[in-house]
Amino acid sequence: MKPEADATGAAQEVPFDTYAAYRAHLLDTVRRAEHSLLIFDPDLAQTGLENAAGISAIDALARATAGEERIRILLRSAEHVERHCPRLLRLVERYGQRMRIKLIGEGMAVPDSSFVIADGSQLVTRFHHDRPRGKRIGGANPETARYAAQFETMWTSARNGPTGAPLGI
Repeated sequence: MKPEADATGAAQEVPFDTYAAYRAHLLDTVRRAEHSLLIFDPDLAQTGLENAAGISAIDALARATAGEERIRILLRSAEHVERHCPRLLRLVERYGQRMRIKLIGEGMAVPDSSFVIADGSQLVTRFHHDRPRGKRIGGANPETARYAAQFETMWTSARNGPTGAPLGI
């Protein structure tokens, strides 16, 4: 399922047009990540990351990496995560600075797409966050670099999101 570079070293694209295919490509990308993971999504509702396989893949990556913010999740809204993703929030709490969630500020211009980048070279993107159609690209390419630059720009001005830690009120 992983797109590979062809004989010339060019990145290969694999298109998809269903949520099932999107979730399968996303999960495979997370499983194959070795060093870092960037996720930009409105709310994670369509990703399938809260299921057992998704949690296992994120947990494995978090255990295998060292350093701050190896897994970064950038959302427009935390509502879905706070209400429907207790296992993901436990991972955020457990791995502290290795795994962070941030929220896009009000009024900030953001792309219509949703995307996941693993290790700076594997990209899964949905062209519009309300539709399943998208593609997966394997190997280093300018499109992945463009998405990564967008992510970094949004990340610097985003506010802290859910940490998974109990409020203690």
